[in-house]
Amino acid sequence: MTRLHKIHTGLELDHPHVHGDTWSWNTTTSGQDRLVIAPSGRHIALMQRLAEVLEPPFFLLFVLSVPRGDDAAGRYQSPPLERDVAHAILDRFSDFFEQDARHNIWLASADGSSMLVYDEHDVIYAYGPFNEMIDILEAEGLREGPHTIPDPHGHPFHPEFDDAQHQLVSVEEFWHVTPLQPQDER
Repeated sequence: MTRLHKIHTGLELDHPHVHGDTWSWNTTTSGQDRLVIAPSGRHIALMQRLAEVLEPPFFLLFVLSVPRGDDAAGRYQSPPLERDVAHAILDRFSDFFEQDARHNIWLASADGSSMLVYDEHDVIYAYGPFNEMIDILEAEGLREGPHTIPDPHGHPFHPEFDDAQHQLVSVEEFWHVTPLQPQDER
């Protein structure tokens, strides 16, 4: 499959936006510190690497904001998963997660201590053991610095991934599905 992208600059699909392998500190509106990580590629592999310092079991939350086909928009939450199972799901659907913008994927420790969120802007937000995460980011060649989201920009929803979307959400007994929250809707 041709390498597709999930964010492009301007209004033209043929201008993919690529971040510069940076990370920075950010504070949420609720006052919580987090790392904002903007890698140039291999987002899922980096998430898996960062997850090595998170405490299992994990919940995966697949937030399907803009479904294509007959699948429903919603928040698809997994049961508690051991590290190898969570990694297998991330591996199996990595192209979909990295190249299509209809969703976000979250990986959270079941005890609530840490979380990774990979969003439609190709950015990973990390909450948890910051010092260990920064060591991993630096070992992976990322450096502290700002990132930008181009303005204007767009998000393609590639028909090539319609089957992956359907495969991921179609195991009804696996997912606990809830409606989108206001911050999920686009």
